[in-house]
Amino acid sequence: MKPSGPKPPAMAGGTEFDPDDVQALREWMRGDLKEESARDLRARRTLAQMLRYAKPLDLGLRWMLADAFDPDGDDDLRLSLKRKRGRRKQTNDRHVAAYVYRQRQAGVPFDSAVAGAMAEFKRSRGKVTGAYSIWRPHFDRDPKLATRI
Repeated sequence: MKPSGPKPPAMAGGTEFDPDDVQALREWMRGDLKEESARDLRARRTLAQMLRYAKPLDLGLRWMLADAFDPDGDDDLRLSLKRKRGRRKQTNDRHVAAYVYRQRQAGVPFDSAVAGAMAEFKRSRGKVTGAYSIWRPHFDRDPKLATRI
């Protein structure tokens, strides 16, 4: 049977949390806090710490979170995940550096390899050469790093 009105614990898996932080979390879960206020941020940080703690969450808190995410639930609190605005970075520096490294291994001149990476990844020359200079020693040590992408 589902517990009615559980409260976040003062202890989560044996780790004590500041009672004021736990109270702020209770207020946040009820929707009593103004978004982005100092207390709102404190409550969210407390929840993040509880979620990151190695031991299992308190059963009451787990139920509250499940109800908040459940689209079919009848709880007033709704949580949803939002992505930050803007284009997501599809590649990282290792991808860019690996491209240049593989081109160089195939005998392509450095400037041509860099130009190819600039066109392929839509990055500036400085970004491409910077990534290559950081990752090249790793690729020289273990060439498989450049192919496992």
